[in-house]
Amino acid sequence: MLASTVHAGSSRDSLASLGLVHAGLKRVAGGPCGLLYQVDVAGPARCTHGPDPAPPGVDVRERRSIAEFRASLPPRALFGVSPTTARVPCFGDGKEGPRVQAVYAHPPDTPSRYVDVVPFIKTWAAEVDETYVRSAAETGGTRHVRFVTTSECELSILNVVARADTIDHTFEDLQSLNLTRSDRKYLVWMDANQICGIGESYDDAKLGPLNMNNGPRGISGMTARIDEGCWGDYSNLARGSTEAHELTHTLGAVLSDAPNATRYGHCDDGYDVMCYGDGPGTHLRLDVCPLAHQQLLDCGHDDYFSTKPPLDGFLGTHWNTANSRFLEGAVLDTAAPVVQTSPAKVQRSRNVKLRFHVSDDSGTASVILTVFRGRKLVKQWGAEDVLNGDYRVTWKAPAKAQLLDFCAVARDPFGNKSANACAPLKVT
Repeated sequence: MLASTVHAGSSRDSLASLGLVHAGLKRVAGGPCGLLYQVDVAGPARCTHGPDPAPPGVDVRERRSIAEFRASLPPRALFGVSPTTARVPCFGDGKEGPRVQAVYAHPPDTPSRYVDVVPFIKTWAAEVDETYVRSAAETGGTRHVRFVTTSECELSILNVVARADTIDHTFEDLQSLNLTRSDRKYLVWMDANQICGIGESYDDAKLGPLNMNNGPRGISGMTARIDEGCWGDYSNLARGSTEAHELTHTLGAVLSDAPNATRYGHCDDGYDVMCYGDGPGTHLRLDVCPLAHQQLLDCGHDDYFSTKPPLDGFLGTHWNTANSRFLEGAVLDTAAPVVQTSPAKVQRSRNVKLRFHVSDDSGTASVILTVFRGRKLVKQWGAEDVLNGDYRVTWKAPAKAQLLDFCAVARDPFGNKSANACAPLKVT
């Protein structure tokens, strides 16, 4: 619950102090972002619910010192998962697969505080992870954030320069630094005092790896930006972690048709990291979950996060952020696609329709088709993304009679690769 409802009549100074600065965002009627804002950058549409306000008593324009950050850290005892250290867990080599990349950024006209801030970012990232661990435990599951880590099992924190005056400028500068990988979420601690926090999000309800919030190919790495006035508020029971809030937006919360959704990308059923009075018409119901749940995700576990949702419930039929491939412990696809090719017979120099079938539990796969003479490649098509189904491709046979093989291989969005399926192709 980030703040009380901000009414349309709020003064310009009040909106600025809350960080409700919309420069760099636009509404596009009938556009791909629907009722969400679109970041005003070139290329495919990048969507967001807009900036979130600062909690009561916080003016985002007030710059804090390193000493103030140090004083704001909670006692280590508050870390239910790691009582003696503020490290995020490591998985694999720390780089492979979908990951959340921590980023420290400062504007070109502001000195870097990277060295001083890094220890705090490690703690704040650990608090984000604990948010997910404790929330998953409520439904009997386990989830960790898959942060990028170093070979020494430390949080990897990039040090970059990016403009902070408007949101579109931040995105443009991150793009110029190639922070665009579809298998990355970029959690940016911006050393500036313009906004509280903002996170990209797509109102995409479809299940599976192709959900736009799940890092499919063609979707630029989604960004969450938190300015320093709102860094590290996990221990504030009136608030919860801003970093966790914005990261959860990038994982796909809260869908507009969720049972307790607001009109503005959040929820209204009480104490919850993603719930607050976010605009006119939003009325919070604070009798659903206790105040202590303010640090955790999804009061009721029926809107956007559950490790064990009912199959016929909303999260059984709509996108569930607990299944995000950016979370360790999520149920991921490990089954390879199934491909089949059909035998064919054709006269020399004539066209033939070569038939094949593709099936994967994700509903889609990238297919490469080939024709071989023994081990020699004669023809290749693809790679091309196709949905499950039966297909055919037209090919002109060579002028000489011979026995060939028509083959197909497919890879699904999780990288699972099928066997190479071949069928005889006889040219007479």
